[in-house]
Amino acid sequence: MRLLPGVSVSEMVSTPLWSCGSSPVVVAAMAGSPLLMLTLLQHGAGHSTVSTSVSTGLTQHARHTQHRSAVNGVHMAILILLRKLEEDWRGGEEGRGDAPPQPDLLTWAGRSPHAQCLRFLLRSVPRVPGHVLRDLPFGSDPARLLPRPCSCDAPALTHLARVAAREFLRARNLLPEGVSALSLPDSLRRRLSLLED
Repeated sequence: MRLLPGVSVSEMVSTPLWSCGSSPVVVAAMAGSPLLMLTLLQHGAGHSTVSTSVSTGLTQHARHTQHRSAVNGVHMAILILLRKLEEDWRGGEEGRGDAPPQPDLLTWAGRSPHAQCLRFLLRSVPRVPGHVLRDLPFGSDPARLLPRPCSCDAPALTHLARVAAREFLRARNLLPEGVSALSLPDSLRRRLSLLED
């Protein structure tokens, strides 16, 4: 079955029952599918909200307190992926102590599927708000979870320009075709398509 250009669905994605009603980006995060995550984000997904029942389910699943109000689907997916990376780190030799990974959890994870999903998400948002990271392990020090420009430092202007341009195109239903229609060098098109930092 073909849903989006270039993507075929050949298997079912198994997710917890509490995820029913979640945004597709949240389901892609739970599945740890970089191709699905990239395709959804390239087509403009990720700006929906998740209902309070889903956020309550995440609280029970992830064993941390989450705000009862609606949560942005992208932020929910970021939380899920950071939890999965933290579980992977704790299960490895490096995670046996109390010290956080060096220099941060995302860099430690390298090219794992969950890390790739997280990188695509981070390219689609201006920055990860501190309240999203607060209840995670090492959340009091966001630089231990994500590279500093994603959580602590001011984002680069090139990153903010990418987010603004994609939002402009998304609001006019021009994603992803609008990116290729722009008179831009290939390197900038790849950035706008979330393929490069």
